[in-house]
Amino acid sequence: MNLKHELKLDEVVIALHPDAVKLEKELKDKFKGIRTFLGATNELIRDAHIVFGHSSTALGFAVYYHKPVVLFKDQFLMNNFKLIRDFMTFFEKTLGFKSIYMDKPINNLPKNIMSVDKKKYKDYTQKFLKDNKIQENSFYYAIKYINRDLKEQGIL
Repeated sequence: MNLKHELKLDEVVIALHPDAVKLEKELKDKFKGIRTFLGATNELIRDAHIVFGHSSTALGFAVYYHKPVVLFKDQFLMNNFKLIRDFMTFFEKTLGFKSIYMDKPINNLPKNIMSVDKKKYKDYTQKFLKDNKIQENSFYYAIKYINRDLKEQGIL
């Protein structure tokens, strides 16, 4: 099954892991016909219609931007690496991410593949990506108020 064709996607691109810069020779010719990007994960996910991923912290961007996610899994990793299995299971249960096994034939796409669970995404965003008081608790605002106080005291 061709996911690009089945989902009527204009283009599929790959956001490479930041460490991929060290693997230039090994990755050469691995993604023929697919554009790859380094250091553009946030922007690529922001502009995407759907995100395909694996056990990556970059999936937080997809939640933040309310993008549907399909996890790519494989039987070897799921059977032999508990951390990866737990990470994938967490995202499936907590956020309703869909999944596809890369090492098995894809006969049917998961149902509602282009949908997101807005309630789960909102809850995850508030718990893990930002809190409701991020403005007051952020480094930027802390420095702003310290500068203000120092100016009021005539120190700056």
